[in-house]
Formats: sequence, structure tokens, C-alpha cells
Amino acid sequence: MRKIMTFILILGMFSLFALGCKSSPKTVTTPVVAYPAGVKTAQGEVKGKMGKIKILVATEDNKILDVRILENKETPSRASMALEQIPKQIVKRQSLDIDAVSGATVTSDAILKGVEEMLKKLGIDKSQLK
Repeated sequence: MRKIMTFILILGMFSLFALGCKSSPKTVTTPVVAYPAGVKTAQGEVKGKMGKIKILVATEDNKILDVRILENKETPSRASMALEQIPKQIVKRQSLDIDAVSGATVTSDAILKGVEEMLKKLGIDKSQLK
């Protein structure tokens, strides 16, 4: 009887461990904004840590007006700071020379890579930013 109870207890603990450790990433979306005439936009996807990150970049006269993360499946507890801070810093500094967020390096690098790709789509070299 004691062996059966031990077996059931171990099986139960294993089940809780297996189910509790599995987390499925959820897609987070942000609405697209309408920009005034003359503002050029490009959007695309890059590979993040947990899946694709969809990015929108808005520019005017070689100046980045906006960087938006439209969709992502990144783990919020790890990547939320990178998803919020990296786009703000790109716009503020008008540069892609931004340090990665500690603990979210893959996400940070993916955002920077995505913005660079969108700038290329718009015909802007990152060295031309104002």
C-alpha cells in the first residue's frame, strides 16, 4: 500500500511539474496608426526568441518618427522592457546604436535588425539618420 501511495505521489508531482513548466507564448498585437501624408512607412517581420516580431517604422526626411512593435510572441516577463524601451530609444537617439536590454538580448537584437531592414526598404541607410 505504501509503494502504491508513493508511486501516485511521484506521478502527481511529475504531472504538475510537466504541466506547470509548459508555457505557450501568446500573440500580443498593437493597432496600426494612420500617419499624415508625406510620412513613409514600412513593416516586416524578424525572428525573436519565441517567434516572429512584426515591426512598423515610420520616417520622414531621413528621420525616424515612430517604431512600433505590431505583434510579438515574446515572453512578457523577459521581453517587455526591450519591446517598450528599444523602439523609444531608436526614435529618441535617431540611431540603431542602442544597447540590448539585459535578459532580453535576443529580442533587443531582433528589434534592431528589424528596424534596420525596414529602413533599407524605405531607402534609408542608418548612417543617414538625422
